[in-house]
Amino acid sequence: MKEVVAGLTAGLVMGMVFIGAGAAMLPTLNLERLIRRLPEGTSLSLLGIVLALFIPLVWSLLGMIAGLFYLTVTNLVPGSGLGSPNLAFTLTVLAFSAAIALIPFLNQNRRLWQWLALSLSFAATFGWLLPYLAR
Repeated sequence: MKEVVAGLTAGLVMGMVFIGAGAAMLPTLNLERLIRRLPEGTSLSLLGIVLALFIPLVWSLLGMIAGLFYLTVTNLVPGSGLGSPNLAFTLTVLAFSAAIALIPFLNQNRRLWQWLALSLSFAATFGWLLPYLAR
């Protein structure tokens, strides 16, 4: 159970990082294009509030799933490495982190540093923070 709580905590941390990264990306977005895609009469303030509440919930759920995955991996493949209590789990998280880092390259996205920051935050939060919180 402590693994799930650790995952929840790591998910909340990642949710805060994600909201911060989204706020940092706002000045570089084409907001006119985004507004045109929204249904007519959509309140941007209400949309912002809904997203600010919804994003941490989603990351918390993903964190709880990661906590269950950590529990499973720890039981199946015990052993520490790379400064983490469980090497296999951390390597899996690093693989997901690398996939996140590939997104801007595949889309030829100009927001490279934001995606790399999210990728590193994901690796640190789930690859190292979650296992140490679960101890």
